[in-house]
Amino acid sequence: MENLFELLSYRRSSPRYQLRQDLLALLIQAFSLQTQGFTDSWSFSPLFGDWTSINSFDEPFGGKLWVTATMHEGGNVFFFQAPNDNINIQRLLEILSESLDSIRPSRFVLVIPKQKSLPKHFLDIATFAPTSPLFSYDYSEATTAPCAMSLILATNKESMAIDPINWELFIDKIQTWAQNWTPGLLSISHLTDTLFRERTHLQHTPRALSNQPLNVQLRSVSSFHFYDAFASETPAILDSIPTGLPSLFAMRTGTRAFWVFWASFRTSFEHYLKSPDMKIGKRPFSTSTGLCSLLVSASGQKGNS
Repeated sequence: MENLFELLSYRRSSPRYQLRQDLLALLIQAFSLQTQGFTDSWSFSPLFGDWTSINSFDEPFGGKLWVTATMHEGGNVFFFQAPNDNINIQRLLEILSESLDSIRPSRFVLVIPKQKSLPKHFLDIATFAPTSPLFSYDYSEATTAPCAMSLILATNKESMAIDPINWELFIDKIQTWAQNWTPGLLSISHLTDTLFRERTHLQHTPRALSNQPLNVQLRSVSSFHFYDAFASETPAILDSIPTGLPSLFAMRTGTRAFWVFWASFRTSFEHYLKSPDMKIGKRPFSTSTGLCSLLVSASGQKGNS
């Protein structure tokens, strides 16, 4: 139960931002994304095949622990950092940049607060101006961006050769997606657009990654899909919950967040009990401390330098 209590205590009280699922579906298809990186049990999207976290208490709930800087090397990974995340974003970009030196095809797509500079191999695809309606109506306490946000692509040559990007199709889709926005809220980088249009588009299809073709058909994802994309949207009745547990989560029962947690807990608890590392009296580390110290801003700033 220790991971359970840590998960509840980890939930922050500040406004949370969750990207719109239709935007995620568009990005997954356009860039052949498989993994959502550097997220947690409260924030990951079920549209991805898997997800990583620096918190060990996320492991029983399906997260893969990010313990080495090069863990995402060789993957097609999506990263999202919200405007109010206390993360050193420049350090995160540096860590990801090191993974691009690998001969393994590696690709990272990021939505982050706009930065003044980007490392080598990082391309600014698009900018979402403040007040852009980027965030989910279901999960976010704020639905518009309080600051400029950037869509970033970082990739090595091996990734471009194996998982080609149909740039013209992507641009058409994202402009169509934002066609009802106020003019100026979405701007495509002229430099990046020119670089892609100068290239000859490879005609072979990208690798088939996991079960994404099935997942990305879900344009709107309810909280019950936290653990099962085809779960019923009918809430569980309290009589079906073991005696004593409702009072344990009394402060959560009136919220969507409680049902997100409960759905994940039911499907993960049996796995948790069988795990050889989860012995009674053995308390696991709360985070992958090495990466945590590198990524969390000591100053408390968000790293949008």
